[in-house]
Amino acid sequence: MLALGFLLVLPGCGKNKAVYRAYEDAKSAALSDPGPAPPNWKPDVKVHLSSKLLDEVLTAVLERRKEITGEVKVPGVQLTPTAVIESLVLSESQACPTCMAIDLDLSGDMVWNAGLLGSGTVDYTASVAFDSEFDTQKDGDTWTVWAKPRDVRSVDVRVSGWSGAVKNIAEAPLKKWLDDNVVSKIEPIEVSSFDTAGVPLRGARVRPVGKGLVVEMLSSAPNPGQLGPDDGKPGMGFMALVATDTVVRFAAAESFKAGPMDYDLVAEPRGLAVNKETFALDLRLWKVGGAGWWRDYSIAGKVGVRNDQVKLKAENVTEGEKSKGAALADPLFFLGEGIVAREMEKAIKVSVPNVMKQQAGGLRTVTHLNAVDGDGTVMKVSGTIELVNRMDRSKIKAKGKGKR
Repeated sequence: MLALGFLLVLPGCGKNKAVYRAYEDAKSAALSDPGPAPPNWKPDVKVHLSSKLLDEVLTAVLERRKEITGEVKVPGVQLTPTAVIESLVLSESQACPTCMAIDLDLSGDMVWNAGLLGSGTVDYTASVAFDSEFDTQKDGDTWTVWAKPRDVRSVDVRVSGWSGAVKNIAEAPLKKWLDDNVVSKIEPIEVSSFDTAGVPLRGARVRPVGKGLVVEMLSSAPNPGQLGPDDGKPGMGFMALVATDTVVRFAAAESFKAGPMDYDLVAEPRGLAVNKETFALDLRLWKVGGAGWWRDYSIAGKVGVRNDQVKLKAENVTEGEKSKGAALADPLFFLGEGIVAREMEKAIKVSVPNVMKQQAGGLRTVTHLNAVDGDGTVMKVSGTIELVNRMDRSKIKAKGKGKR
């Protein structure tokens, strides 16, 4: 526990009722229920998935799907094709606001029997272009982003080794088989999931941006901050953006829930600014024993990433306003004991979604944080994702550093 041996506690004859009323008001506001998401809510948390990451996630999942088989009935020709998904390319789509265009390259072979015209097995390649709609779904404490294939736009087949007569008879039915079966055989793909056990979300939605994807969220913080429409995007991996007001609200709520520490002190974060790799924190110390008082401080320091966690290091403190009869306390010692730093780091951890904690299709993911910075009211945490094969535990993809 905190050992403020040099804390000067001024004697008092009775409680400062104004201080205690102000404390209860602050506590009530910090612990208030914000209620359901209002119409047309604005996000206070966003996660940008880069086009490269999104492409690799979808490709890795699709590559693990079983081959598609079937039969094509054509008068005079019996066809038994198989198809395997090889790769995909993402692009913008006009089909719907939450859609992206996907071009699939497939390969396969086809057993054919045309009676007097012959029989055999030929290899073929094909391209299927379709739209996929992205949506979110809540299950307990987890929000999942799904890609749901829809609306085939074109099918192109390239077959070598066929005679002209068989090709003319069978090519159109083969295209129809691919049209009818490929997209319908692709089950919804789990693109990303967010564990929100520490901080329930009131809302989540997805929005394609270019070839990437943005997941917009509204947290359960009372009076959360807001993010603008263009807050930056990653080059390779992902970038999580959190309004600093939201971090402060979570930190204050946790502090009030924990209640007074040694010497009846409660530390209430009241404001946070992150600029590049520095932070400035406005802190109020409440003394809620005896007469009662409060004192404000401004704390500045460095913010960075260590061992995949956001870390704060306080460097200097400036005293601010205080209530009548406030005692002296050394907030650097308070921070040196790690109390405020740990609470703020915990609030940041809660505020930044656990990106892609679990992945479908036989894959799991490992998230790495690479950098943290900000531009005042927004904190930006960038990182990368490793997709891991559960069967042989080998890494499928390993990314470099994400762009800050």
